[in-house]
Amino acid sequence: MDARTFSSSLRARATEDMDADYRIFVDRLKNSPQMQKIANSPGAMAALMEMAKILQSAGINMNRKPSMFEMMKLASNTEFRAAANKVVEEFKKAGVELNSDSMMQMFGNNPLTGPKK
Repeated sequence: MDARTFSSSLRARATEDMDADYRIFVDRLKNSPQMQKIANSPGAMAALMEMAKILQSAGINMNRKPSMFEMMKLASNTEFRAAANKVVEEFKKAGVELNSDSMMQMFGNNPLTGPKK
């Protein structure tokens, strides 16, 4: 009886293109006027850090989108709501309005490819 060998390999994926798109997205985000304002505002940065601590203490994995259950849990968390209000307040002080126009300017129509031309 002939012995057959079995081997497996990972599926080929277009990770290089995805990585390049991600780098372009991050560069665009870093260079946006809104992010510059946030980075230059100690109050906004402190508010974001505080919110990150609250999310971490609530068990939220910041490497993925939160589940509906996690979002409901956060919505009922008074500490999180206060931190979210503080972030909005500090962003306003820094000159960053959280509205659809500013988000479109910061992220573009498609976060990975930018505004449609």
